[in-house]
Amino acid sequence: MNNGIFDTHAHYDHERYDYIRHAILSGMPELGVSLILNCGSNEDSSGFSVQLANEYPFVYAAAGIHPHEAARAAPGWEERIKQLLYDTKAVAVGEIGLDYYYNISDTASQKKVFVSLLELAVCSDLPVVIHDRDAHEDILSIIKEYSPKGVLHRFSGTMDMALELVDLGFYLGFGCSLTYDNADNERKIAAEIPVDRILLETDCPYLPPLQLRNELCRSDMISFAAEVISTLRPGYSSEQITDIARENGKRLFSI
Repeated sequence: MNNGIFDTHAHYDHERYDYIRHAILSGMPELGVSLILNCGSNEDSSGFSVQLANEYPFVYAAAGIHPHEAARAAPGWEERIKQLLYDTKAVAVGEIGLDYYYNISDTASQKKVFVSLLELAVCSDLPVVIHDRDAHEDILSIIKEYSPKGVLHRFSGTMDMALELVDLGFYLGFGCSLTYDNADNERKIAAEIPVDRILLETDCPYLPPLQLRNELCRSDMISFAAEVISTLRPGYSSEQITDIARENGKRLFSI
């Protein structure tokens, strides 16, 4: 078990944690988890994230509209998200971005919401947590236009894109999917980018490690991701990767 874990992308507001949420979260410190960033997907989950952050001292919140939710965002959502971000435990705008794989929301709605939230983040001097699925070109182009600071969650782009994002000051998020058989691209990028640009995350309740694929994902399972990265980077132990990623996250989110 690693100590000092910072899970920079969690969804403990998810209904799969109903009835067991407090038991799981209250036990995280004993399992080596020192910090969690809970990311909102819509107005309700963003509000719940802020509520959780105020209930648990080691939990922080990100508020935003996920691309799947973009077309359903109710009028006035911008002001309501902005109000949530005034909370002292709200440290980022997210989860936001573009998803052209599922296209649950139309492209125009996704782009409109994404750009509005990037503008809010830049004006508020807050980092962003970006979701990118099969939208690499548009994501990179928009980032260059608005120049936010932040992290690409569960990075799935090319090596060239990864290096360009690093040059722009971005961080890249890696999780337990590094243990999957089809994660060669993720592992290659995790092995090559500077270690001071790596963040660790779970996206829980999704994406448990391969070894625990039938379990509900939890923040302490990040140890599996740290172990994979340590095998890819000679000279670093799993504990060192965990420590470096924690300090990277604290720096980005001003914690």
